[in-house]
Amino acid sequence: MKNILFTLSNDFKKFSRSEQKVARFMIDYPREVIQMNAEEISDRIQVSPATVVRLAKKFVRVVYQV
Repeated sequence: MKNILFTLSNDFKKFSRSEQKVARFMIDYPREVIQMNAEEISDRIQVSPATVVRLAKKFVRVVYQV
């Protein structure tokens, strides 16, 4: 499995602006993120919960590519 923060940083420009906000928060505050759910993250950075989930789905596909 690839390093999660490296993958987020490497693929950053491929994400929409809202997804980039989520990715930046995850990169900047990884210890906080692991204790938060999608709604808490979305409230904290002012994006929709759907944006957080959408990025997570994209990210899972990238990380687990064979």
